[in-house]
Amino acid sequence: MNILLFSDQTISQPTRFHAFTDAVFRELTVRILLGKPADQSLKLEGDAQGRLEIYNGSIVALRPIQGSGLTINDKFNWTLPSGLTGGMEADVIVAVDPVDQRYDRTIITLRSKHRPVSCLVD
Repeated sequence: MNILLFSDQTISQPTRFHAFTDAVFRELTVRILLGKPADQSLKLEGDAQGRLEIYNGSIVALRPIQGSGLTINDKFNWTLPSGLTGGMEADVIVAVDPVDQRYDRTIITLRSKHRPVSCLVD
């Protein structure tokens, strides 16, 4: 966790901090499928490439679905050869607030040139 503090005076290094939230961490496996675009006007040229990112959570592992043409590279980057469909499974740790679901939400983002998408994880 990174916390950035601003002050007009010198700040000593913190020895501890407290987070006031009811949120807890939960392990979850997420499956992401990459098919052919429903919009026929979307032309994909070359291999589809991208990376998986997470906000307010952690990616523990990322792997291709068995039988998928998708390959996983280092740092959660992926490649899907042109014309193929495929998918991946991600083991993630997400934030869950049992009291109020409006706060402390985890967002997973699939970055790619042609089909970027973000979604809340519950």
